[in-house]
Amino acid sequence: MKKIILASIMMLASISVNAADLVIDNPWVRAAPQNAPATAAFMKIINNSKVDKKLVKASVSNPDNYKVIELHRTLKQDGMMKMIKQEFMPIKAGGELVLQPGSWHIMLIQPKAVPKVGESVKLTLEFDDGSKLDVEAPVKKMKGKMKGMMMKHNMSGEHKKAMPMEKPMKK
Repeated sequence: MKKIILASIMMLASISVNAADLVIDNPWVRAAPQNAPATAAFMKIINNSKVDKKLVKASVSNPDNYKVIELHRTLKQDGMMKMIKQEFMPIKAGGELVLQPGSWHIMLIQPKAVPKVGESVKLTLEFDDGSKLDVEAPVKKMKGKMKGMMMKHNMSGEHKKAMPMEKPMKK
């Protein structure tokens, strides 16, 4: 019985969502303090097709909870980490895109209620071919050296001067 329970827990720990040629692996949302101006969603998107895909939009099942939801990428430019809003996220044919802290991610900006550890955020990912994937991302504490990294946003959802915006990737 213990082995069955342990196996079930292990399966849930690496949740995968599959829709045709796209697979979403290990989705999660970073836990943040209740007054946090933003949090982010991470996952691996695997493209098993022979065609390049683009993630063009992310939304949540409770859109009133967030002022803005954006696709982002963090890059080091001129010796400074900059969070850059993206028009899309490319996923090469037969490849994968890893959304992780300090890289590609989905920003959930100005939550009315910051999700807590143990809760889940229901996301819908929209791709350039019109396909959509519903993903349930559990809220988890962040581990490792990126733990304290939280980029600031002002009330409009724009980045503060310390994290200047750059031109987004065009479609």
